[in-house]
Amino acid sequence: PHVWAGWSDGRITLFQPDGSRLRDVREHSHRVYAIAHSTTAVFTASEDMIVKMWDRKELKVVKQLQHKHQTALKAIQV
Repeated sequence: PHVWAGWSDGRITLFQPDGSRLRDVREHSHRVYAIAHSTTAVFTASEDMIVKMWDRKELKVVKQLQHKHQTALKAIQV
């Protein structure tokens, strides 16, 4: 399993369990507020009002959900 961290510039960093950095990806255009995990996917929520669903094995975005509100999405739960 990887450790996921979201940053204020929209980046997501994946770390190995030992703390070493695996990679950085920039999939959001604004601050990442929340990260949630399921057995098959990881979800990230951002100030850009988008939830992205990631494939845990491939570490790639497989679906994007945009909500229609005027405010940032700050929490998600799976």
